[in-house]
Amino acid sequence: MTDKRQVLLHGSLCRQKRRGSAFTKSWVRRYFSVERVDTLSRYGSSTIYRLCYYKDSNVSDVTKLLSLKPKYWSPLDEIISVASAQSDRSFRIRTYTRDFFVKAQSLAERNYWIVGLLTLTGLNPRDGDEDILWPFEETRPRPEQVVFGGTINETLARERRVSQERIQYVDSDSSEGSA
Repeated sequence: MTDKRQVLLHGSLCRQKRRGSAFTKSWVRRYFSVERVDTLSRYGSSTIYRLCYYKDSNVSDVTKLLSLKPKYWSPLDEIISVASAQSDRSFRIRTYTRDFFVKAQSLAERNYWIVGLLTLTGLNPRDGDEDILWPFEETRPRPEQVVFGGTINETLARERRVSQERIQYVDSDSSEGSA
């Protein structure tokens, strides 16, 4: 089996830790990327687009990034929404299984991630985020959409499907315990 990876978006962001006290919010710096992974096996080929983060936040170039194994990754088609948060530089990436609260080093970098993820996933911006523009129009081309079916209706359908799967999973756990 052979994997070929291509990086579409990348940069260092601070991620809010999932655990800890509700009164103290701690942030850790991680290197995030959106990657296209082409897999070739004896059964055929497949392509997956995924959001990844790496523990090493000091990745200086993309070739080094491609040699690392991600600490966490999620398929791009599992992203439900991307929206700015209360702080100037922070935003939220919501997937089926978890929410990421992340903070960029600058407003331009935050806009790079929000517009990039919305464009790649085909999702519509949430209220208040419609005026966010691609910050690097002259230096970096805006990515193209790679996940289709990202309208609000599709997003709601995805959310319903995930909640139904969770309900079925809980029901199957409770029925096994009673048998």
